[in-house]
Amino acid sequence: MKNVILSVAFLLFGLPVFSQTPLAPQSEAQQLTEKLAAKYNLTEDQKADMLVVQQRNFRNLAEIEDLKNTNPMLYVRKLKALAYAYDGTMRRLLDREQRAIYFNEKTALRKQKAKASKDLKDSGASDLQIELKLTELERENLTKE
Repeated sequence: MKNVILSVAFLLFGLPVFSQTPLAPQSEAQQLTEKLAAKYNLTEDQKADMLVVQQRNFRNLAEIEDLKNTNPMLYVRKLKALAYAYDGTMRRLLDREQRAIYFNEKTALRKQKAKASKDLKDSGASDLQIELKLTELERENLTKE
């Protein structure tokens, strides 16, 4: 009887813990939000929205991390989709002056990706290797200030 009661108690209290998806590290999302708030001079409302965006961003990146080794092409597609969604969110969240700063950063990223692509092609890297490198540059951009 004790075993049955303990089993039921475990199921009631322990099972929901295992079924929850892990949350993005709050501190990383908070730190990045603070850096972005300083960079873009965000208002308090924008800061709150940015924190939600960053938490979602870190959670989504954590969910696809396993695909990097198991299915690289699916990882690339999903990361591109996340980057596209993040870009749209940033465009909606920022005002005109803030978007100008953001677009300058996007331009710098495009130049960095073009240089990396050219260097990898010159060194004889495969298309998959090039795509993975460009994807990693995009991922770094999603998680840095």
